[in-house]
Amino acid sequence: TNVEWLWDFGDIPSQTSPLEEPVYLYDSVATYAITLTVIDDQIASVSLGCSDIYTGSVEIYALPEPSFETNIACEGDITTFTNTSIIVNAPPNPTYHWNLDNFTGQYIGVSDSNSTNPNFSFDGCNDNYKVKLTATDHYGCVDSIINYVEVYCNPIADFSLGDIRCQRDSLYIMNQSYDDDGAPIYKWNWNFGPTASPQSLLYDNNNGTPPHPDTISTIFNNTSGNFILMLDVVDTNGCYDNIDSAIFIYDQPYVEFDWNDACANEDVQFTNLSLPSDTGLWYWNWQFIHGTNSTPSVDWDPMYNYPTVIDTIGAYVSAILIVVDSAYCTDTFRSPDVGVPAIEIHPLPIVDFVVPPICEFDSLKASDFNNSHFAI
Repeated sequence: TNVEWLWDFGDIPSQTSPLEEPVYLYDSVATYAITLTVIDDQIASVSLGCSDIYTGSVEIYALPEPSFETNIACEGDITTFTNTSIIVNAPPNPTYHWNLDNFTGQYIGVSDSNSTNPNFSFDGCNDNYKVKLTATDHYGCVDSIINYVEVYCNPIADFSLGDIRCQRDSLYIMNQSYDDDGAPIYKWNWNFGPTASPQSLLYDNNNGTPPHPDTISTIFNNTSGNFILMLDVVDTNGCYDNIDSAIFIYDQPYVEFDWNDACANEDVQFTNLSLPSDTGLWYWNWQFIHGTNSTPSVDWDPMYNYPTVIDTIGAYVSAILIVVDSAYCTDTFRSPDVGVPAIEIHPLPIVDFVVPPICEFDSLKASDFNNSHFAI
């Protein structure tokens, strides 16, 4: 028996098929009346044979409409995926799947790839994480969406230090921070600790402060030992980085000398009383000063005759001792200074006498002819 099949799928304009089991794709959501007509050839006298018609219906359900949003996240931050999908078909109990397992990172909290609103922390930063969300409703209707998720790179906080790291000397700090994704750093927050001067510095380009210089400085006036320097930086994306660096601040060497006052034309004996602190003394340098004349010496306990002093007048003269240790820490002692007297060169007395002619057996009283006196 030959059989003819005629399907009418119920849409407008009408679409038909002569296949026994056709496959048809509806392009609109609706309920359609479908008609199937079957014709055989059992009665030869009837041109169309026997036939029957069956009418049924089929409902075409709407696809889910997946969508999502994310927060602005920096490298190392949590990216929160907010599911904004619309599920048309009731009851709205869909399932979701995220392709976050394709990326290097970790879920935060109880999230996983099937969570409605997962939290995920990407390792690194990128502007094109291709995240796909697939939504499936209770009828099995499936659709998906792909969004490109951006995670901003953090700025890099960095600095280096000058060679001199001594108490009461300026510690020079070179800023070497930089941005890694084109978002410039606008804020630098330095913290040097409570014993430094200044204790902190803030440069905020959004707040009218001057641009950050290449080099800044601070001083540890009366303390030495281990300290922590801290720098926080923020870029225009709001991303952050910080760095801590431990440093050792050396004590200044102890510098002092003693001397004996002398008479004109005599050497002044200097005694070096300097001592090293954390490290050994490296070198020392003397300067002996009278007026505009200055003479150096590198002896430990030098002797010096101030040649420009007028012997009948004397003078107050100066000396300076600078010592440097192997950590390049330096200190100075000078005479005169606050609480330190000047070095005194005493004048010589003026010796003079005149003896008139005298006769034999006459007496001579020296005091009558002595014109000697002390210079003032």
